[in-house]
Amino acid sequence: MDILYQLPFPKEVCSKIFMFACKTPHTDLSSAMVKKILGLRFYKEYCIDKRGHKRIGMDFYDRNVVELNSGLWYNKKKRKLDLGYEKLNFDIKYLYILPKLIWLYLSETRIYGDITHLNSLQDLITIDLSNTDVSGDIIHLKSLYNLENIILEKTGITGNILHLNLLLDLQLIVLSYTSVNGNIAHLNSLLDLQVINLDNTCVTGDINDLKSLPDLDVLRLENTSIKVDEDKFNEYRKSAGLPYCDIYL
Repeated sequence: MDILYQLPFPKEVCSKIFMFACKTPHTDLSSAMVKKILGLRFYKEYCIDKRGHKRIGMDFYDRNVVELNSGLWYNKKKRKLDLGYEKLNFDIKYLYILPKLIWLYLSETRIYGDITHLNSLQDLITIDLSNTDVSGDIIHLKSLYNLENIILEKTGITGNILHLNLLLDLQLIVLSYTSVNGNIAHLNSLLDLQVINLDNTCVTGDINDLKSLPDLDVLRLENTSIKVDEDKFNEYRKSAGLPYCDIYL
């Protein structure tokens, strides 16, 4: 990347050249950038089909970086994470060079930046950036229709949970200890939801608006203004043949 910016062109032109080089299938520049920014251990590069399955025997240039995972620093001999993962420090704006990214697990690292830079990563299934310095409005996630898991606990995230109501594949929402707001009723269209954690947020509403979610197992609402009648909630679920939901207040 550095050598591109040494060319005798304006910086904007150099940036366009770089972006084109990353997108073309005839260069491994994007992978080289990942190695430089993240380090060798943090990513996995696979051939992935449309169903998210790994493909074997494909041409080298068909491979894409699909997973970033700080857990890859696990030291099998010591049976613990190497401290190196704590040094992971970069702005998430650079993730645009990984357009096929599916799984993003970088919790408890030193990454930072605005989540608006994630809205170009249309293949994302999981976002786990909990306990990091990322920030931004969750409205920027509303077009990521493949999302199944959003874990942004203890970040600088803000915004109205209304903007999640069209992410119909969502199974897990963890937004605890953030400044998100809105009415919990906006989540009642997400029929695949299994776990909702809104501890210590500004979300309001009535828990009964979620009573019909068929797969809901866990609901965490500690230190919120949400109205809760736990007995009424689970009595309805029992009468409707729905599984019991554990509620934590």
